[in-house]
Amino acid sequence: MLDVNLVFASPASPSRLLELGLSLGCVTVALLFIIRLLRQRGLPSGARRIKILERLVLEPRRALHLVEVDGQTMLVGTSEQGVELLRCEEPRAPGGAPAAESAP
Repeated sequence: MLDVNLVFASPASPSRLLELGLSLGCVTVALLFIIRLLRQRGLPSGARRIKILERLVLEPRRALHLVEVDGQTMLVGTSEQGVELLRCEEPRAPGGAPAAESAP
């Protein structure tokens, strides 16, 4: 059987409580630092396929949205009637010229 006197025989000393408190404080500060760092940097760019590049409100219920999806840039108009694709550009090569399409 478990001897209750052995379990409760040595009360926590003040130095042990101080050590435990400091350890808990260090872990808390480290977690807060990591959370703050992640909020500042956001998600890695490779994790998202859709980017909102710009938004221009024309009227309270009408706006233009410049959106990039998988490297393809699109100009989308939104209104109370719905969403309309106004312009779509192919992905561009690093030099600024449109990327060459591969033949099927």
